[in-house]
Amino acid sequence: MKKLVNDSISSYCDALARAVPTPGGGSSAALVGALGVGLLEMGMGYSSFSNAHLKQIRKIRMHFMKLVDEDAQAYRGVVRTWKKGASQKKKALVRATEVPLEICQLCQEGLRLAERWQSQVRPTLKNDWITGEVFLRTAFKASSLNVRENLKQLKRTTIAVSLQREWQRVKNAC
Repeated sequence: MKKLVNDSISSYCDALARAVPTPGGGSSAALVGALGVGLLEMGMGYSSFSNAHLKQIRKIRMHFMKLVDEDAQAYRGVVRTWKKGASQKKKALVRATEVPLEICQLCQEGLRLAERWQSQVRPTLKNDWITGEVFLRTAFKASSLNVRENLKQLKRTTIAVSLQREWQRVKNAC
């Protein structure tokens, strides 16, 4: 049997361990979200869920996977602007705030669906389902930390106020 910890997982963990800014916590949060939704999807696959529901949860998982790279790219953009002008740094910080906010939104959506569908999951898969929910809450918390810190750097600009409102809406719904 092939090991679960394959080269791609090992390579990602090696990249996290390096003394470089990316990938970091934001990218990892997106991965944890994808793992959480993957567990929900597994539970759904063994239970009696419609193809439409499976497609809906799979779409969320794939979106999380896309955000693994997008978060790293967004933060690399911030790093590149450290010695540049304020407008370039602001633009990079906005993107570096939007991505973890998007991760929070996906976590919220995954948790909402998990709550709605939990009674339909086979009893033998409840632990996996709950673990998926825990992963989603963890990804939400980690991404929220990034949103909060980036908003502090954006200060009270118009875009920061807008992002703050959306973040509060998502936090209150979660």
